[in-house]
Amino acid sequence: MSQFPQHWTLFRLSALGDLVLTTGPMSWWNARRGYRFTVVTRDSLAPVLAGHPAVDEVIALDENSLRREPWIRVARCLAARCKGQGLLD
Repeated sequence: MSQFPQHWTLFRLSALGDLVLTTGPMSWWNARRGYRFTVVTRDSLAPVLAGHPAVDEVIALDENSLRREPWIRVARCLAARCKGQGLLD
């Protein structure tokens, strides 16, 4: 029995290139260990992950959601929604 969760939440809010570079490792972990992913990213970057076989869900955040006060609320909602999943940044 693995000590690691089978589902992971990946945060990639920075840049398109950084998001693209995560697709290979997600595919590898999915093929080797069956890991599944929820990805939290900017709404402008979300289409990059459309159809990715290891991604169950993309949570697309708009720019307003990333500002300080809204972000606190968003982070609390994400913590509840992704409870029990591994966390990757």
